[in-house]
Amino acid sequence: MRLDRKLAQITAAIPEVDSFVAEYVRMQGSYALVNIGASTVPVRSVGFYPPVVGMIVQIQRVKGKLILAGPAVQLNPIGKIKSVGSPKAWVTVDGKDYFLGLRSGYTAVTGHVVEINWTSGIIQGQITAEQVVDPPPVAPPPVTGFSGLLVQSEASGNWWLSGAAWNSNDPWASTSNIGAWFYGDRLINALAGARLTSAEVYLPNNSPQGAISLGLHPHPSRPGGAPAVSALTALPALTGWVPLPPGFAEALQSGASRGIVVRSSTGFNKFRGVPSDALSGAMRFSGSR
Repeated sequence: MRLDRKLAQITAAIPEVDSFVAEYVRMQGSYALVNIGASTVPVRSVGFYPPVVGMIVQIQRVKGKLILAGPAVQLNPIGKIKSVGSPKAWVTVDGKDYFLGLRSGYTAVTGHVVEINWTSGIIQGQITAEQVVDPPPVAPPPVTGFSGLLVQSEASGNWWLSGAAWNSNDPWASTSNIGAWFYGDRLINALAGARLTSAEVYLPNNSPQGAISLGLHPHPSRPGGAPAVSALTALPALTGWVPLPPGFAEALQSGASRGIVVRSSTGFNKFRGVPSDALSGAMRFSGSR
């Protein structure tokens, strides 16, 4: 089959407006021979020095004619001498081998890291070190503020010191009673990754008396015995939404503590428990993440 007919068939199979890649073989007069699939065809080359053999080039179709526009990708100007010949040498660039000429005065040595001028296809010489560019720091994720984040208690109860038993779902605070609320993993999950600015707890006190102290405990759910109490701190109010003492929210967020207790040494305070008040022991948070 004549070359012009073969080229016409290949050209006809390409969409009227298209851009694709091919592999450069060599120059043939004013045409560049390129591999398109299994066929080697001549194309015109515009605005570009002859490519290096084996280079992947960009082919465009304009008004039915194929044109070699230039390299398909920017080639790495740094390579490594693979083997030495005369007057050329094999150089490996990003895993692909090229047979290039040498600049006068440079003697290629296997293993040399070299600079390549792709416009002329010439190995310029050995380099002492590759340029290392530190990537810019990764921008921190955007911070979103929140308020009124509500976390409700899973359960509540009252530990009767004299009877050494849990005797009610309603937390009480007195000299002989420790009221407690339990949250499972709700607090840990809800507060993960948050930067807290405020935290409150809802205490539905039916009979406010004397002074009340709020403390922490380490139990996700009601333990078999008495709750382990720590960090007892006097509260500024006896009922309603009450600010958590300093450090309480962070301890609950980290899981170092898992819930709260109430005690009183000067009165008998009875709080509605979770079964009768869904907001009993609920906590409300503001912050960002």
